[in-house]
Amino acid sequence: MKQERKGNSTTSVLQTATMRTIIRTLTAIVLLLAIAQGALLLFSVRTSELAAQLAGTQQTERGGTPILQRTLSRLPILPFNLGNRPLAAVIIENHEDARPHQQGLTQALLVQEWPVEGFISRFVAVLDTRQLPEIVGPVRSLRPYFVDGLLPWTMVVYHAGGSPEAYDRIASTAKLRSVNGLTGHYYGQFIRKEGISAPHDFFVLRESIEQDSRQAKLATVAWPPYSEGGMVNGESAQVIAVNYASKNHNVTYAYMPSTKRYLRANGEVNAQATPANVLFLEIPIQEIGAYGRLTIPTTGNGHALLFRDGMAYRGTWSRSRTNEWFSFTSEQGETLRFARGQTWMTILPSLSKVSWNNNETE
Repeated sequence: MKQERKGNSTTSVLQTATMRTIIRTLTAIVLLLAIAQGALLLFSVRTSELAAQLAGTQQTERGGTPILQRTLSRLPILPFNLGNRPLAAVIIENHEDARPHQQGLTQALLVQEWPVEGFISRFVAVLDTRQLPEIVGPVRSLRPYFVDGLLPWTMVVYHAGGSPEAYDRIASTAKLRSVNGLTGHYYGQFIRKEGISAPHDFFVLRESIEQDSRQAKLATVAWPPYSEGGMVNGESAQVIAVNYASKNHNVTYAYMPSTKRYLRANGEVNAQATPANVLFLEIPIQEIGAYGRLTIPTTGNGHALLFRDGMAYRGTWSRSRTNEWFSFTSEQGETLRFARGQTWMTILPSLSKVSWNNNETE
């Protein structure tokens, strides 16, 4: 009996030691994950602080939400598998009176800037539906070349009305779902924000985009759609200017070496978005139709300019069909590679509107 008790006691001690080892291992794993999560949080907050300081802005969203609070609320528990994303697009207005109220450009993975009537521009913001501000907008109307610029991704686009050609283009493709905030069916997913004059007061709610994403079971898309990596043979370019022939619409980008991002100014308004890549595509306007609406092809080829890391790279773009995206080639015949981070892609009828110099900004 004494030997049996001794055997049981030995087994119990071994089991206890094993359990302690397992507990210590699990505790260490949890601590490592917490440390990694904290490091990611601090990096995200510090990057936001630097961008805001350089832009001379407050550490809040324009809607009043502190950046730290927003970062904490939107930070994923485990920052893995970030390459596959459920995407949504929002058409955002760029009228000079709308710029102080713009929301969503900071979070966009890609901003496409297209010319519209009057030769001013409008934005198509491509967003990860898991990383959204409280509202996105001001939302404006759709054009057919916006639709073609979003293909071949299977996704949803939020807009406020559109041209007849845009509706025809949406109807001809099953890949892109339209959510028109001016129709009764979808109107409740949008708000009119008090204190802003119409039509610059129309925004889509984050909750609506997230709910649509869940209900539609949006397939995740591999991101980015272009190559990333280092580049050589560039030309120094610290300040970029885009001439829209109007002080209210001219654009400048100033490179910020400390963050490797560009501070964008449109007229007299600094954007909160600070892209890592500034891309220009030369695409001539085919036709100016009724009400000044433009016809812009999105297939073919032409000249391209890529600015990244304070350098300029000349090249070409090509696209044979709308079910594949643009490809970019350098003057040396190699693939143009982008820096990691947001890309701001502007379509212009001529790249002669773009100039740059080597003035240091810091």
